[in-house]
This record gives sequence, C-alpha cells and structure tokens, in this order.
Amino acid sequence: MSGGAIVEALDREGLLCPLEGGLVRVPHLVRGRLVAPPAIGADEARAALAAVPFERACALLEDVAEASAPEAPLGRRLRSLVSATSDLADVLLDAALATNAAMLRGAAVREVVDRELGVGGVAGSRFLDGWVELDAAGFDGPTAEIL
Repeated sequence: MSGGAIVEALDREGLLCPLEGGLVRVPHLVRGRLVAPPAIGADEARAALAAVPFERACALLEDVAEASAPEAPLGRRLRSLVSATSDLADVLLDAALATNAAMLRGAAVREVVDRELGVGGVAGSRFLDGWVELDAAGFDGPTAEIL
C-alpha cells in the first residue's frame, strides 16, 4: 500500500488465466488507480492541442519516436514493462514495439495525414494549420454534404 492506493502487480501468469470453456479472466482495473486526474478540462486540452502547428506536432512525435525506439533507454524500459503482461512471443513483441516507434516518425505521420485528410489535390496536413480554399470538383454522396 502506497499513499492509500492499492497496488497490484500484473504479470503474464496473473493477467490471463484460462478457465473452463476457454474463457479468460482479466483482473478488474479501476481507471482512477491507473491514471492521474487531468490537470485541465477536455475542452481546454482540445483547444491547446489544436493550437499546436502541424510541423511542431510532427517534431514532437519525432522526439517520442527517437525515445521509444527499441535501442533507446525508454524503448528498452517499455519493452521490459510490456513483456511482463504480453501474450505475444518475444520476436512478435519486438516487431510490434519497433513498428510503433517507426509509425511515430514525423515523416510517417505526415504521410498518413496527407493521404487520409487530403482532398481535391490538397495534402491533408495543410488543413491542420488553418483555413484552406479548395478549388476542387464536387464530391458525391455523404462527402458532398460535409464539404
């Protein structure tokens, strides 16, 4: 017991326990015991995030990717924590963690945003930093109703 909080250690054996009929028991986790209460409200958090220029967000994510890469100290720490409760084989866990870090690279994030949010020949990342005039052909169906 630390500061009145209930601390439970979870590991591979304790997290997933096969029961009769192929069912799996997962310990009940209470959200309040896992995360700290937010320092600001949801509306303020959304506004603060929306104010971050896309290039700055990509730079921040690049830093996270560097820090969480498998060979970095944080990456090694993440692996040690995740492996304790993961049911993945070690080789698959290593591949998953390396992929997570790679997908946080600024270039990877920009590629996804440009493709997923792009419309009318305009890269999606341009829409994240302000109003963009579109000189594009109309769209059919539900998309036409929102554009």
